[in-house]
Amino acid sequence: MKFILTVFLFNAFIYSNGFSSENKSKATLSEEYLTKKVDVAYNGKSLSVYIHYPQNRVHFAYKLTKVIKNDFKKVHEYFHYIPQAEVHMVVAPSATTANGAAGVFPRNLIYLHDFPPLDFDTLSISKDWVRILAIHEYIHVVAMEMTGGFFNFMRNFLGSFAKWAAVAPRWYHEGIATWGETHFTEEGRLRHPWIKAMFLDYMAKRTSCKELVCLESPRRYPFGQMAYWFGAFFFEYVENQKEGNISCIVEDYSRNLPFMIGNSLADCTGKDLDETFEEFVDYYEKEALKREPFCGFEDKPFCKSIRRKYTTVNWFKGFIDRGNLRAFVIQPNKEERPYHRETGERLIVYDKISKKFKNFFLDRVIENIYMANGDQNKFFISYYEFYAGDIVRKFAYYDHKKKNVKFLNFDESIKLNSCDYYLGESEGTHYCLAYKNSHWSVFKSGKEKEERIRDFPALTNVVPESQKNNILEVEVEKTPIQKGKTVKINLKEKKVFKDKDKKLKESEDYWGIKYMAPHFLMLDYFVFGDIESYGIITSMNDPLNRHLLSLSGYYSSGVPSDKTPYSGSAVYAYTKDKYSYALGYNKYISQGDLGVDEVNIFENKFATITRSSYLGNTSWAQSLTGLKSNEEDLFFSRKITRFRMGQSFLHSTNSLTSVYRQFHFEFNPSWSENEGYDPYLGGDTKLSFNFKFSENFGMSIEGTYGKLYKTDKALASSPYRDGVIYGGGASSAFTSAYQFPSYLIPYANIFGNEMTQGRLEFAYNFSNPFFTTNFIPFYLKRLYLLAGSEYISSDILLQSDQLANGGSIITIRRNPSILSYYGGLRTNFDFFYILPISLDWIYSVSGDEYYNNNFSLVLNTNVYF
Repeated sequence: MKFILTVFLFNAFIYSNGFSSENKSKATLSEEYLTKKVDVAYNGKSLSVYIHYPQNRVHFAYKLTKVIKNDFKKVHEYFHYIPQAEVHMVVAPSATTANGAAGVFPRNLIYLHDFPPLDFDTLSISKDWVRILAIHEYIHVVAMEMTGGFFNFMRNFLGSFAKWAAVAPRWYHEGIATWGETHFTEEGRLRHPWIKAMFLDYMAKRTSCKELVCLESPRRYPFGQMAYWFGAFFFEYVENQKEGNISCIVEDYSRNLPFMIGNSLADCTGKDLDETFEEFVDYYEKEALKREPFCGFEDKPFCKSIRRKYTTVNWFKGFIDRGNLRAFVIQPNKEERPYHRETGERLIVYDKISKKFKNFFLDRVIENIYMANGDQNKFFISYYEFYAGDIVRKFAYYDHKKKNVKFLNFDESIKLNSCDYYLGESEGTHYCLAYKNSHWSVFKSGKEKEERIRDFPALTNVVPESQKNNILEVEVEKTPIQKGKTVKINLKEKKVFKDKDKKLKESEDYWGIKYMAPHFLMLDYFVFGDIESYGIITSMNDPLNRHLLSLSGYYSSGVPSDKTPYSGSAVYAYTKDKYSYALGYNKYISQGDLGVDEVNIFENKFATITRSSYLGNTSWAQSLTGLKSNEEDLFFSRKITRFRMGQSFLHSTNSLTSVYRQFHFEFNPSWSENEGYDPYLGGDTKLSFNFKFSENFGMSIEGTYGKLYKTDKALASSPYRDGVIYGGGASSAFTSAYQFPSYLIPYANIFGNEMTQGRLEFAYNFSNPFFTTNFIPFYLKRLYLLAGSEYISSDILLQSDQLANGGSIITIRRNPSILSYYGGLRTNFDFFYILPISLDWIYSVSGDEYYNNNFSLVLNTNVYF
């Protein structure tokens, strides 16, 4: 796919990701869904809110309906605004993330994960966590969707693309939403005693960063919460100065230029942002001095010792004080390691007998630690792991007798195929709470079989009673199905009942095509060599992301007069369960680095089907693609019919300390035929390994091999007429789609019927500045030193030699093999606070007569439409 270079796409990426209380679910929802429409009104304007929910999550849809009717009007009245476009709320029965997410591009969309808060969760103290969550996410939509002045005018032409109020730091949007969940309910996180205590502890420490530039950084303790806590307490401080200040700021910002939050605050309060924030910090520093330091343990001497030793305890992760052990979780801060996919929290265990601390470094995201049965020497850990592009909840337990952490792999060691909350193990039997078959259920399992022993229609909280062996206390929600009550379950008791299916009145079957109207037009610009392309992009999808139709059209300047300058694409994709299907057309125009007027034109019509599955830490994707392609390069024109099979395996380690990290293997055999020539077989194989020798030092090995097996004797004089393999890499930031495998050789300059490519790279993360400014919307997160070697071998290498008269001559080299070495700097950014970008500054050298050195500036991002 081509690389898209445009500021507008950066903006759109923020819209598509939105702001979330946890992580947005990326998986396409596969259950059968129903849709309930709820209409609300404000100031003579009406709004339709659609609730899309699984058939047997009627209780959750019922709760949302009441919140929409009873609470949303309070939001409209305070902000003097009701969204102009319909709002879709998707109930996702996923336990990967327990909260929700909201976005306004391309449509107003809210994800709400139907999973009750766990014992130490920040939402667990609220009487009605669903209400708190729905209001929080809806405030996001109101604040991001609001347009005024020029932007409201442009909305008539560009649609959702004009919602520029969404482009703001996380502390702004999360702060307003967290403040609002409290203001409109008198509960919420601002009233959570632990949050207030941990916030004041942070403010009391001299080493804590208390500047605006710190609020977005995940490296600063507490991870992921700084924007919420600081933002919410800051806006509460601003609102206390004068009622309605927040409403004024949001309205003013909706018609202001992006990032001019300080101007909006000054217009509404009479003080600039820096001055107000300094006053806010000073106020809470004084408040912090009025209270005792916060600690979850009752042992005050022990609390003092851990406060001296660890300054970043996260009490929301849980803590253990049982028998001879104590345990808690600490997070990275500005003095320690950065927090990202390769590094994470530490589990701290204290032995009361030896009076020694032991650190277990976890390169994962810990969700919670808790006791789950009567064994005082064991406690359980739920954590998140990143692999295959997804976030997966997994489980482990700590054994104090063995002083180690053991991971539980439900896919292999026991038959718990679905586990959302691990309850514990007793006499070889594992107990688990899971959302399965449209119910919350308790499962028990040994190594032979899995058995469901109890079902629940709805849960509000999960609290293991660790003092009582195999007892789980569960609060059952007040719903139309069942009256609210607390039940204690003996997990050994076998009692299974079925919930009667009930539907909300006026609900209808979910029909995704109904919601696929286009919502935006976006301008685009990109460069291939001397070819400049200008285009328009739009796309349509349904709220569950099952259907996607993307459209684009381009005009390219610099194209020879005998070639058409128009190109574009139209792709439809459907995804559900493990399968995805795509049907499409694309055409693009490019130019290599040979200094000639010829261009490369590729036009494709294709259909593909893909099946994805998982086994433990291994993902397996199988695909079949049919393609009809018209290719026109420097020498030949081709009309190729091709069928291609794909097999892809990806495995990630499950070990905390393993040097080996990841293995990726692909094998893609194909059958091709150029019109008028004999068909031929082909294929390519790709293999890569990733290693991590220390926290900051890693290595990667990548290699590909491709070959076309041709038998047509008529091609002896021109073996490339019926198809070739292209190689080479990038020599500028504008061709980074072709960056692998060479920093030295341009993409179109090396090709043939057989090609071997390889790269060995070492990377050292030498700095984690997390530098930003209050206005320019980026974070410089990590700096790497790169060093490596590349090898490329093929049939043909083209080189262009400049002549004295300004012309050039092309030299064809047969069977070249080039070994090069490179070094450089990799800079990782979060642009617009959320878009990950990697910018590589690479200098390559080799002993080759022509390609002896090259400087490459390679810009990589994963934004595609």
